[in-house]
Amino acid sequence: MKAHQGGDTQAALRLYPRAIAADQAAAEELFANYGALLRAESRNGEAAAVYRRGLGLHPHSLLLLRNYGNLQLQEGHALQALALFVRAEQVLPAGAKPGKREAIWRQQASALADLGFARLALGLLHPVLKQTPQDHALRMGMAELWLELGDGGRAAELAAPALNQELSGLEETFQQCNLLLRLGQPDKALQRFETAISSYRRRAGELDTKTRLKYDTTCWNFALMLLRRGLLQRGWQLFEHGRRVPNGRGGMQRTVFKLHPARLIPEWDGSPLQGKRLLINGEQGIGDVLMFTMLVEPLIGEAQAIGLVTYDRLTPLYKRSFPQCHVFDTKDFKHKRIDPADWDLQVAVGSLPMLRHPQLESYAGLKPFLKVDGATEAQFRQRFQPPGSPPLVGFSWKGGGNAKQKRTKSLSLEDFLPLFQLPGLRWISLQYGDVQEELRRFNAEHGLELLWADDVDPLRDMDRWSALVASCDLVVSAANTTIHGTGCLGLPTWVILGKDPDWRWLGDPGTPCYWYPSVQIVRQQKQGSWQQPIAELQTALGHWSRSSEHG
Repeated sequence: MKAHQGGDTQAALRLYPRAIAADQAAAEELFANYGALLRAESRNGEAAAVYRRGLGLHPHSLLLLRNYGNLQLQEGHALQALALFVRAEQVLPAGAKPGKREAIWRQQASALADLGFARLALGLLHPVLKQTPQDHALRMGMAELWLELGDGGRAAELAAPALNQELSGLEETFQQCNLLLRLGQPDKALQRFETAISSYRRRAGELDTKTRLKYDTTCWNFALMLLRRGLLQRGWQLFEHGRRVPNGRGGMQRTVFKLHPARLIPEWDGSPLQGKRLLINGEQGIGDVLMFTMLVEPLIGEAQAIGLVTYDRLTPLYKRSFPQCHVFDTKDFKHKRIDPADWDLQVAVGSLPMLRHPQLESYAGLKPFLKVDGATEAQFRQRFQPPGSPPLVGFSWKGGGNAKQKRTKSLSLEDFLPLFQLPGLRWISLQYGDVQEELRRFNAEHGLELLWADDVDPLRDMDRWSALVASCDLVVSAANTTIHGTGCLGLPTWVILGKDPDWRWLGDPGTPCYWYPSVQIVRQQKQGSWQQPIAELQTALGHWSRSSEHG
């Protein structure tokens, strides 16, 4: 613990397990501190194991129950978190310090909110607010819950004292401005945000490491909120801060495949490209690379030459889709096979929106760019859609991201069952990962004949997977890489969005997908339940199937 307190993280990571092993009755604080250190190092699985071991020795430890509950909540396991917080309240001594029980109620309310029980969460928080009416963070959090329930008037009334206070820090700034956005006051939100960060922006080069990280993180988080609400110009500008915000997995929120510094290849500022050779560096995940590449085509006719640095899995697809471009993969990146003398300018692909597409109107003319191998696509059509068979519909049901994102974006096969039972359609899985056994069991349980290609693995070969996708007549999917693939192919697609989608989608009901003209949206309206969007799709697919029969 001394090494931990002294900031020697590596020594603490070595010493904590030794101390626990040496003492069969190790103190609860030892487990709590070791778990906290592992969480700070993004080793959440190990932290969970430490908390469980500690609770085995100290089953009534308020400290371990709350810490483990917080971790479960962070990982998206809200029900398990709630159970731990309930246990924490049960073991709370009768004479506990004032505020302890209220702190546990706040944790329980957070879990309930994540489970979609906003009204129950508010019921827990109201007595807390009566005791601490000046707690502005609590007021804003409760206002968010009233917005979830569709009561903007109650939200505005509750938040008014908090929104009228002087800003005291970056976290408060973000919470205030995000709430103002949700209350339909974007101008006020932007004005307040710019006022709050102006001093940080002026002194950016002088800030200490911790303060600079807080500044960049606040700007990044607010960027995502702005993008969700269609405020693209300022959103994309603040999006640049993601290149300096850790993602918890050893990289940055925008980890760019950038080999050469700006002194060797200057950064492009969006100016005309006539006579210039532009190197476009990939970033983030496969889906993000595909999405941002939708903006590359207009640049090809303007620049003298275009280079694309992308994932190895995308290289065959990109070389076929962009024969006039120089395509580099991560092997070229790692082995330094990109000569800076060949390029006049460079840019991160995720910076293209800021430089050339700052308004929603500028996305209207985007065109799909992926070109699959025709022979492979034909083979898949012959294999899965022989003459006389019904239309082939591709599907995937699991979203990606961290544990919480996966939970809020993912459906189950059971959720899809009403769609699978529609007559006149043939279904094939496009889901990445090892899901064959899951599909076999589901087929056997429900008497279905869902198809899959056991010789296709998108985690290894996106070219072959894309050919399989292209062989479908229509795709229905959760928000994941499948959507980016179908959108870049121009394939008719329905995406099923969760109630609170990420920054890649406009958050307001009824708004379209501005990245992909071929993608239509159905939105979850009640968190935790997919019945309503599935019912909408039943109707839409029924109409589509009947029109296909007569088409």
